[in-house]
Amino acid sequence: MTQKIKDDFFKSDSTPFESSDYYIFFGYNRHSNFKRFLDKEKFYPHIFCDSFSKITTRERNTISFDRELFLSLCETSNIVRNEIEEIAIEYYSSVFKAKIKKFIVITKENRISNLKIYNIPCGKYYNYSLNTYNIANDLLLCPYDLFKFCNKECPYFEYSRVGLTDEFDYYKTKIPAFYFDNIHYTKRHEFLLLLKYILENYKMSDMSKKLGKIYYQDIKDMLNEQIKIDHIKNEKAKNKNTHKIKAEFKPSQAEKDMYRKACKLYHPDKNPNGEEIFKIINKAYKEGNVSILKKYSSL
Repeated sequence: MTQKIKDDFFKSDSTPFESSDYYIFFGYNRHSNFKRFLDKEKFYPHIFCDSFSKITTRERNTISFDRELFLSLCETSNIVRNEIEEIAIEYYSSVFKAKIKKFIVITKENRISNLKIYNIPCGKYYNYSLNTYNIANDLLLCPYDLFKFCNKECPYFEYSRVGLTDEFDYYKTKIPAFYFDNIHYTKRHEFLLLLKYILENYKMSDMSKKLGKIYYQDIKDMLNEQIKIDHIKNEKAKNKNTHKIKAEFKPSQAEKDMYRKACKLYHPDKNPNGEEIFKIINKAYKEGNVSILKKYSSL
């Protein structure tokens, strides 16, 4: 049965479990009794039943339900086994690891209007949004309760903005969330501090705590990778600006005369003690530092 649970957990379906396969596992002698148990309003966001097929053909006559409901039923039925918990942690950690470690390249062609509004330049960026809704979603917490906790207990964390997500479970619902996405690392770092505070102070299940430790490390690795990209990007910008300054410097005739005069005074062939100053003069001429040229040509 453990292998069957693992296979269903790693299915690509959003509702991989079927009532016909698990009614005995949850202690029911008849499938109909288990279906009757699942017919509760609180389970509706987690189950799927093809009503048309059920009415017309009674095909298989099963109800499909998702991973969260499966774990919840395991807890209420006192079937909390180490094997099931390990399977769940392995699945959820692999899912959010794939999302967190994904980077995208933003170019002028695919730069959408929202990025222009928030003044985000082109380059390579992480794709995972740093917000409280994603924390709740990946750690199997309620996003409403987590937002209320953060709003009440963590007002001193510096978030970028407060926004609304588009859906919750299978219902189109607006959910408030704190966002920490920013081109400045200091703002993004606040997300890590908040996450650490949540893991230490927010009431959650043991499995959510274990997932939280993996989640924290993945977010930390992703942000460190983004810092490296930002550093490379800044270095390229510095080099580009330096080349730009060199290209734009066009010495006037007076500056050329000052350079020639200074060279005559400090050339090593004519002035054995002027080698170091001669290097300074050449560097100043390349960089367009007129004050240095003026200083040594007037001596």
